[in-house]
Amino acid sequence: MESIYTYEDWDISYSTHGKFEEEALMFVHGASSDQRIWNQLIEEAQESRFLVTLDLLGHGKSEKPETEYNIEVWASNLKHLVDHLKLKKVILVAHSFGVLIAKQFYSVFPELTHALIIVDGSLKQVLSEPIYQWMKTTLDRPDYEDYMKSLNEKSTNFCLKKKDSDMINEGVLNTPKYVLRGQLESMRAQEEVDMSIDLPVLAFHANSHEWNAESEAYLRKHVKQLDLHVWDDVSHFMMMEKPKEMWNIINGFLTTHF
Repeated sequence: MESIYTYEDWDISYSTHGKFEEEALMFVHGASSDQRIWNQLIEEAQESRFLVTLDLLGHGKSEKPETEYNIEVWASNLKHLVDHLKLKKVILVAHSFGVLIAKQFYSVFPELTHALIIVDGSLKQVLSEPIYQWMKTTLDRPDYEDYMKSLNEKSTNFCLKKKDSDMINEGVLNTPKYVLRGQLESMRAQEEVDMSIDLPVLAFHANSHEWNAESEAYLRKHVKQLDLHVWDDVSHFMMMEKPKEMWNIINGFLTTHF
């Protein structure tokens, strides 16, 4: 069921699935994305648990005010939704940049966090200086929208269906540049933030150039209870490509720990 709640003075779009329980799986999308990326995974869950998705402030159908955007704001976004729904615990399912938001939420509200499920995201996201400068310069381009459209047209993702790829590209163009700047600077600010996760963590990663021995070593060092799955032949949006396989693993993880 799609609904609206108020965060500060702004409307936030969220959806609930399944019968209400005081513990929920809360799905957190990444940068320039929205809650629709979880649709296939939600369908596989068949409403077997209470599930919550949302469009973070500045994304999707939620309001996009010209205000400050950072990790703390988006983690506060989640906390207000937890309070609005009167939840006692959440298991955060986070994709990409959303993992940093989930980590922040856990660091501030550990008593509300039951577990983390990571989908191709990093607990410590590091941007090289050339990539940071390229992203910053791109956002400052006067022809930004046309430039991004041309990049999207040239890029081909053989793992994704066209409708899913189009939806992802639409999310990029619908996210205001001032929101994207907030995300970019948040990644920079989080580069030196180290913390251990004393919770059960299920992690999915695509076997790509961004996943390496150093990434795995960092994850294993900072997570005491880790269930790691590295998949070949999937993209960054693996939940849209293998929802059934992913949900089966998630359900097994939940059954084992809770």
